[in-house]
Amino acid sequence: MDVADVVQRAKFKEAQDKEVAKDYLGSAQSFEGFAKAYPGSKYAPVAKYNAGINYERVGDLTKAAALYASFVAIAPKDNEKQKKEAKRLLGRIYERTGQLKRAALDFEGFAKEYPKDPLTPDLYYNSAVIWAGFKNYNRAIQNYENYYNTSKKANRADAIYLIADLYEKKGALTQANKNFERYVNDNPRNMTLVIQATYRIAKNSQKMNQIAKSEEWFNKVIALNRRAGGDMGAREAAEGKFLIAVKKLGELKNIRMPSNPTEQGKAIQNKLAALNVLNQEMIKIVKLDVAEFVIAALETAGEGYEHVADTIYHSAIPKGLNADQQKQYMDQIEKVAGPLKQQGIDNYSNAIQKSRDLDVYNEWTVKARHGLGRLKKTETIDEEVILDYSPSGMIL
Repeated sequence: MDVADVVQRAKFKEAQDKEVAKDYLGSAQSFEGFAKAYPGSKYAPVAKYNAGINYERVGDLTKAAALYASFVAIAPKDNEKQKKEAKRLLGRIYERTGQLKRAALDFEGFAKEYPKDPLTPDLYYNSAVIWAGFKNYNRAIQNYENYYNTSKKANRADAIYLIADLYEKKGALTQANKNFERYVNDNPRNMTLVIQATYRIAKNSQKMNQIAKSEEWFNKVIALNRRAGGDMGAREAAEGKFLIAVKKLGELKNIRMPSNPTEQGKAIQNKLAALNVLNQEMIKIVKLDVAEFVIAALETAGEGYEHVADTIYHSAIPKGLNADQQKQYMDQIEKVAGPLKQQGIDNYSNAIQKSRDLDVYNEWTVKARHGLGRLKKTETIDEEVILDYSPSGMIL
């Protein structure tokens, strides 16, 4: 009989008995003491592991981590199961104690060493979240890719969305759009993220001056909003509709007014027709009832009315008219342009009032205040006098 082995087994059992009795601190201290007293014992590695387990149970994470690490360093092949668990627990402790980089490194290490373990995908995901928090976007992207490639979860495609988001944060808009498109084409289940990905493709394309692609994807946002119904994607769809429709204002302003008075009538009719098209588009946007774009649509309509009225007021007077004829001509101009000017005033006023009512102050609120100042030198909105904010007094 090996007396030393008998003594060691008895000491080891004492520590076990304390654990069974739920004296976890006493058990942890006994296992730790055993490992120190008998460092060469075949029971020493497991004693360290058990000490770590029990120290963790009582909340002493520092000691638990130290003992797990010590156990991993000396664990024999017979204790491979405990070694694997100790590695997992080490990463968890580092995460819980705010040692996030160490946690991410341990998560990665575990996942690479045990690629078939059920926890591996989630550890890649957790690593990605940590590295993204430290703005190590490249490493985060790689971990999200590893998660996507190892996970069997129904929502694993969401990792592609997060990859695209990180590329966007890096300023790599082409790569961002490539991955947003990859996400949309992966048959994801999260309609909110699908709409957001589609919207961000449109916005990024706009930033890269890819106008046709931007409009293509804004139209997809509009279609998705229609399919989803309700408020889902309503704001993004309203923005898309407005950005597409606002081009009508440019088309209106680009209709040239000839210098020959005999040719001006046709040009004015063309401008009035274009104004009607613009107005109908802005009415559609107002009906979407998205606060900031209600204001934008009202301001834009006001700008269209102002432009046409200004064009008519400044059209060339036919030559050869006497004073009475000139007066009659100007009276006719006023009959046509005056109501248009008033429509401009009304739209600018409504934009400002909506801004107040909805508690939204944006660039179109500012433009509406400028416009109202140009058309009516003083105008009262809720007892506040709107002055002429445009130094030149010209159409913006």
